[in-house]
Amino acid sequence: MIRIVSSLIAISVSTTALACDLDSIVERSDQLVEQGRHYSAIKWLNTNQTDCNHPRLELELGHLYQLIGDNERAIAIWQQTLETHSLPESVARKVKLRIIQTSLDAQVPLAGQLIASADHEYHSVDGHSSGANVSAAGQLTFDAANVAGYRVIPELNAQLTSRQAISWQPTQYTPVLLLKTGVAANTTPLSLSMSSSFYLVNEELLPALEMDVEMRFGRADLNTMIEFRPSTERWRWRESLTWNGDLIRTRLSNTLLYDATQWSWAEVKGSLQAKWTWRPELSAAWQPADNRVDLDGSVRWPISKAFWVTLSGGSSLAETTDFSAKLSLNWQPFH
Repeated sequence: MIRIVSSLIAISVSTTALACDLDSIVERSDQLVEQGRHYSAIKWLNTNQTDCNHPRLELELGHLYQLIGDNERAIAIWQQTLETHSLPESVARKVKLRIIQTSLDAQVPLAGQLIASADHEYHSVDGHSSGANVSAAGQLTFDAANVAGYRVIPELNAQLTSRQAISWQPTQYTPVLLLKTGVAANTTPLSLSMSSSFYLVNEELLPALEMDVEMRFGRADLNTMIEFRPSTERWRWRESLTWNGDLIRTRLSNTLLYDATQWSWAEVKGSLQAKWTWRPELSAAWQPADNRVDLDGSVRWPISKAFWVTLSGGSSLAETTDFSAKLSLNWQPFH
């Protein structure tokens, strides 16, 4: 979002404002925002406004209120700035445009998505199989909260997924139902989520608890996921590091398992995905338990805004080599 305060450097200031180091004040505010401490930045600007009455600080303050989702407060501050200060015409036009844009930018606390797909898969070892998936997810976002000066956005989320799979050699039908609910708290650079899942596989209920922590450092994301399944007393711990480049996304992950007696090394995986229309992706994984190496690749062809086809293939290299290919048609009417 382009900020409207950069043009204010050219504004003629009063004698009181001339005694202020505006650049240092705004720079400190920007540093606090980069750390996720939006409320600390608001307090910082309010404190400095007492001795430094300048429109640039007022517009910065409105921008901060907009960042925490308080659009009404932001608009009120910008309107008061227009009324009490003689801004250059070019700056005043930008402020008025921002007011209009912000008033039209309605906050939508509830979001959802629906994805349906049908696929056919071939394995050189197991033969042919077909399946259909329907997944619906929803997210309720609450107003930002002030936690020790940090902007924290709490969320509730839920997901319901159904898969109907059929293996043809021999014929075997496997229905799977997943219900997942959770809570999350997002700030900068940290996000934390906790969820409970219920898997229903062939009428067998498998509950699971999951905690996910993500740290963001510029283009890099460090993610920690811990899952516990009470029915099998199994823990799964995965660490992953993602680098989001301009054209390529790179991810490296390491997964450990605990089966109530000891920890074991489950998988090491790396992947590359190009941020092109076809989204080509290559991945390689090693599973030490059976000394297996999985090599996979996929591309997608967009048919329309809501439909796309995904073609994937790969090989599993172990005592018996397995080659696979999969074709799926996907539909996402909204998200």
